[in-house]
Amino acid sequence: MKKVLFVLSVVTLLILLAGCPSIQKGYTLSIGADYPGATVTIDGEAYTAPISLNVSEGPHVIEVVSPPVEIDYSSKDVSQLPESTYEFVGWEDGSSDNPRTLNVIGNTSLKALTATRYLVYTYSNPYGLVSIPGTGFYVSGSTVTFKAPYVEGYVFDKWYVNNVVVSTDETLQLKVDSMKIVIGSYKKADSSTILKVETDPSALKISVDGSEYLSPKSIYVESGSNHTIETVSPQYKDLSNYVPGNDVMLEFNSWEDGSTELSRSVVVNSSITYKAKFDTSYKVQVEADPDSVVIAGSGWYSSGKALNLSAPSVDGYLFDHWEVNGSISSSENSIEVLVDSPKLIKAIYKKIIPTKELTVQTTPEKLAVTVDGKS
Repeated sequence: MKKVLFVLSVVTLLILLAGCPSIQKGYTLSIGADYPGATVTIDGEAYTAPISLNVSEGPHVIEVVSPPVEIDYSSKDVSQLPESTYEFVGWEDGSSDNPRTLNVIGNTSLKALTATRYLVYTYSNPYGLVSIPGTGFYVSGSTVTFKAPYVEGYVFDKWYVNNVVVSTDETLQLKVDSMKIVIGSYKKADSSTILKVETDPSALKISVDGSEYLSPKSIYVESGSNHTIETVSPQYKDLSNYVPGNDVMLEFNSWEDGSTELSRSVVVNSSITYKAKFDTSYKVQVEADPDSVVIAGSGWYSSGKALNLSAPSVDGYLFDHWEVNGSISSSENSIEVLVDSPKLIKAIYKKIIPTKELTVQTTPEKLAVTVDGKS
């Protein structure tokens, strides 16, 4: 009878176990993003952030998906295009893996960091006269340079940004902080003779007959007419995020035809181009950490110059390495840097921590002791 009861008990237990679902730990996985409506996938399934799901314990694959955007370059109607999109930058916990595998062992929250990209759409007026390069999505805060193409029989007139006149220069530098509609407007030329003024490098200040522009500038003039062309020297630019203030200096050298006059009068009998050539120098800033250490070498240097620096000995410190524009360059005491852009050069020292001898004695002698857990 006991055997029968035992068998019945076992069978009942097996039936109960077979009828119950497996018990597995479950947790909440929450994925957010700093761009509203960003698309994320969790184990291959797409969701719109922020999203919270009940998931099992263990590894799960998550990914931020940047949406593809198709632009119709043949139409000036942008009403059907998104004003902005985004690109993945990293995760709030410091990881930059995308996709990444996340091991869930408890309720988990994670936020995706993105960079907003705004639409910039370009076309010409009259519409279709010429293609204005530059249409696309750009990271918020970036600066985009547009150049008006040459069109036979037309002269460039002005730039419109979101229906507001912003410049009459052929070159436009635009900071992208929202959606921008950029229109390059042209008008019919009054003559066929073109006076063009350029600089090397481009986008420098010039003037034609007292009107200031950023190079290059083309104007239609009467054949045989007299005009005054001029440039400015020196000119400065702020190029680097590492060196504060103006860090590029451009000094006039000569006009391409040999003239060394900043301002000159020219007679235009036929279409002609005048180009002003400039020499480029870059600012170099030499620092040390700690900042009490002074290293000579800061100043302006011609492009292509090789700069040699040595880290001096400092009481209480040991030289560790050089950094150039935020990146480790060398651990040697002396360094040679090619000045081909603005440079922030920093010598990094480490403080010497003095040590003293600790003696432990016992009475009687030769007994076992421990210091910081070591025998």
